[in-house]
Amino acid sequence: MDWISSLPDDIIYHILSFHSTKEAALTSVLSKRWRNLFAFLPNLRFEEKDFDYRDSDFGIPWSFIDFLERVLAVSGNSPLKKFSLKYRQNDVDSSLINPWIRNVLSRGVLDLLDIDIITKSEFSLPLEVFSCKTLVKLKLGKGFVIAMVPENASLPALKTLFLDCVRFYDHQHGCSFEALVSACHVLEEISIVGEHWEHWKWCRTVSSPTLQRLTIDCEGSNDSIRSDFRSITFDTPNLVYLKYSGFVSDKYPTVNLNALVEVKLTLALRKIPQNGNPTNLIKGLRNVEIMDLSSLETLKRNDAARVNRWICNALSRGVLDLNLYIAGNYMYSLPLEVFSCKTIVNLKLGMNFSIGMVPENASLPALKTLYLDYIDFSGNFETLISGCHVLEELTMHDNAWDHWEQCRTVSCPTLRRLIMYCYGSKTFDLSRRKTVTDGYPIVNFDSIVEAKLILASSKLPQKGSPENLIKGLRNVEILELSSFQTSETFYSFRESIPVFKNLLHLSVTIDPSYCCRCLPFLLKNSPNLRTLLLKGPLHCDRSWHEPEPVCMCLSGLESCPVEVLEITEYKGTKDNLEHMKNFLEKLQCLELVKVCACETDDEKKLQLTNDLLRLRGPSKCKIQFEFIPS
Repeated sequence: MDWISSLPDDIIYHILSFHSTKEAALTSVLSKRWRNLFAFLPNLRFEEKDFDYRDSDFGIPWSFIDFLERVLAVSGNSPLKKFSLKYRQNDVDSSLINPWIRNVLSRGVLDLLDIDIITKSEFSLPLEVFSCKTLVKLKLGKGFVIAMVPENASLPALKTLFLDCVRFYDHQHGCSFEALVSACHVLEEISIVGEHWEHWKWCRTVSSPTLQRLTIDCEGSNDSIRSDFRSITFDTPNLVYLKYSGFVSDKYPTVNLNALVEVKLTLALRKIPQNGNPTNLIKGLRNVEIMDLSSLETLKRNDAARVNRWICNALSRGVLDLNLYIAGNYMYSLPLEVFSCKTIVNLKLGMNFSIGMVPENASLPALKTLYLDYIDFSGNFETLISGCHVLEELTMHDNAWDHWEQCRTVSCPTLRRLIMYCYGSKTFDLSRRKTVTDGYPIVNFDSIVEAKLILASSKLPQKGSPENLIKGLRNVEILELSSFQTSETFYSFRESIPVFKNLLHLSVTIDPSYCCRCLPFLLKNSPNLRTLLLKGPLHCDRSWHEPEPVCMCLSGLESCPVEVLEITEYKGTKDNLEHMKNFLEKLQCLELVKVCACETDDEKKLQLTNDLLRLRGPSKCKIQFEFIPS
């Protein structure tokens, strides 16, 4: 500790600031100098859950209260940058908490005041909060009620306001929410999070000339006749980002979003007869560049025309990012205007879309990223891709091959990244005509750098083969076989494994119950391999020792140029040690072995380390250990 103790106070404060105040207080036993050092940290963070209540009287956590008050008393008027308080008790006395908050405010807290009080009763803030000249960020957690904001309220430095289930009142003196926002002259960001709309029941206006980012997240709101969905007003002329989740209100009388660049909407239509009217809100989005429509959970079949109008409206305004996700019990067709949009750069289509027809003259000249999740094509996939002249990234995320049933060709000269997930398919069938696994007639991967494969085998008689796919990977620099079945596929078609002249990094997932039979063939055909990563416990089948001296997966190591070997799940068993012995003896170019083991016991850690260090390897080889909890 001598060299740490010699550091200046400012550096020690910085180190301790990464911990809670209670954790920092543990350093007080080190020496007299450290006794009260923690109390003068610029960042104080108190969490009541960190304290033991066994010595409490009447259920009141006196240890926490005494500790917090002692810290505030010892630190005096030392300046504060951040103050965070998490206090969760059924009965909270404001006469106890408010003096703490006043103390912090009087010391000119600069960056953040984060108060989270969870209680059965309502809790009011001290009025001094509304006249703090230094506060930049204010976060108020559950349990707070802001019934009144002083007329002379002023928060001249506040830029960020976060409200989690905070309740506001609207009375004869005006709306407390509006009064609070109007007192923030440089406010840039507001986040309103609430489990129910009732928490924002008494105010429906967000008005701020300086606001740039607004998040309203009320997805958990209760759709009932009692909920107040009358109207919402957005008077925010400089807002550039809006994330809005909740039920559609009856009306949006004022929507001033002229500077809006990005919007993310998760709106639900209510089930009562008068189910909201978002017309003005939609019109107010006319200038956006990025639009994300994340969910329309109550969409009915006869609502499709309405949604199409929304989408076409966005297209006509030059939208750059279009993210559509619609969950329902039927397939939904896109408007044809999507396939001739000249401005879309990123297109993401979520569940239940059916692309039954793509116009022959389809053209998406700016589209670079296409994400398809559970999309049903009817022979139009190739037409869609051919209309994307600068497409760089394509992701197909699906749980059944059926949804890509009518097309098995990905042809695009500009494509740089391709991701396909089709794990849950019931028709992934090697014997089936026209499925992707009947064969890979054309595989043009000449520029490929990295490939990650998770291939599933079929129990049915095999008619096709992945030979062309395997051969097409010959130029990769990074290759990952992410399942045992993938490795077995490579072994079954080992004659097709090309010479990987560019391969530098090989990752193979291991099943400890089976020999990784493809590994010798991969190593033999990788003359420039530098890193070998084995994911999973090492194979321990001792049957290979008779009559063979070593398991098949360990043969052919002598000619391998690997310099770095990584083992992710080392067990330290006798079989594991024998494996490691073979690696160290035969991999003559080895410079570094990284071993990761799930172990927390210090004695076992020492045993695992010593056992490996006793093994002989190349003179320049080093062994690194990483121990993680199981």
